[in-house]
Amino acid sequence: MLLQINCVKIAHYFFGLHLRLPFNKTGANRTPKQGEESLKIHSLSELFTKTGIKKYLGKVLRLKAKPWRIALSIGLGVFIGLAIPMGFQTIIVIPLALLLQCNIFLTISATLVSNPLTVVPLYYLNFKIGEVLTALSISNEQIELIISSPTFENLQEVGFDALILFFSGSFTQGLLFGFFAYLVSLQFIKLYRQKKKLHLR
Repeated sequence: MLLQINCVKIAHYFFGLHLRLPFNKTGANRTPKQGEESLKIHSLSELFTKTGIKKYLGKVLRLKAKPWRIALSIGLGVFIGLAIPMGFQTIIVIPLALLLQCNIFLTISATLVSNPLTVVPLYYLNFKIGEVLTALSISNEQIELIISSPTFENLQEVGFDALILFFSGSFTQGLLFGFFAYLVSLQFIKLYRQKKKLHLR
């Protein structure tokens, strides 16, 4: 529980301080140039409205960065969002984003692919994919217990087999959809910039 609280605090730090997070190492506090966007929002709730999503996607498309690096940030976030249980994503995604020189804000945003609305079907798929990939299985009652209260503690309570099933399924989903998100984002950004004739580094 304490770990989850700390993760939330870290997430609020990055989402709530109106940070500019460009891709180069020297421009953390500089003013964006013409044609360059800052991924800055006033609250997390902006990402869950139609207008907020449209506005945010527009900023992503106009980021001053190479298309493959923007796509990598999105793909990494989707991978972590699907592969790692909620409550542990932020403390893992931030070091990885820094290591791969991704946009931290964008990467954290992409982890929201797993949220209270999607966690139940995603976790259910994890177990079913895990059953296909391994020779293990757990009862429907155990799956329902974890899905009804999707916490790492419940996974541990059900047993080691549940952990293997869950993470084999979650990492498979993360790899597939993370790579798919990378490819789709890359092509979409390229097409958008060609259409708008934005020549950004």
